[in-house]
Amino acid sequence: MVFEDCVFENCHQITFDGCQMTGCTFKNVDEIEGVRTNFNECNFIECCSDGPFLTIDSHGCVEDCVFDTITALNEQGYIIYSVYGKRKEVEIISGCKFVDCQVESEDGKYCSCKYFKPFSYYKTISVDNVDYDTCEGVV
Repeated sequence: MVFEDCVFENCHQITFDGCQMTGCTFKNVDEIEGVRTNFNECNFIECCSDGPFLTIDSHGCVEDCVFDTITALNEQGYIIYSVYGKRKEVEIISGCKFVDCQVESEDGKYCSCKYFKPFSYYKTISVDNVDYDTCEGVV
């Protein structure tokens, strides 16, 4: 399913499964989960979550997006939190801009990415999947 140039405003929690989000705006949204979903050229404005704000689950990418005045609270408070089944499925966050964002994550970073350790479904390995050359304002 493709969502193009849509506006989501004043929503508590939004979940997408198998979608392509292009040029969409999310304003005053508490939490977004994208299962097998790509976010391209989207704008996230004045949002606050109690934990991860944008979760990428299984497959999906975040490219050329703007995160403006995003607050992610608690020790799992990341702006982008992604979990993949295997290392080869990890997508790089590229071309994104972070403006006036605040996080309470334990490590103080905006993004966290994990994938499952081979032969052990319950253990995860952390990896940095941010392309710092193309992203602005990333911590």
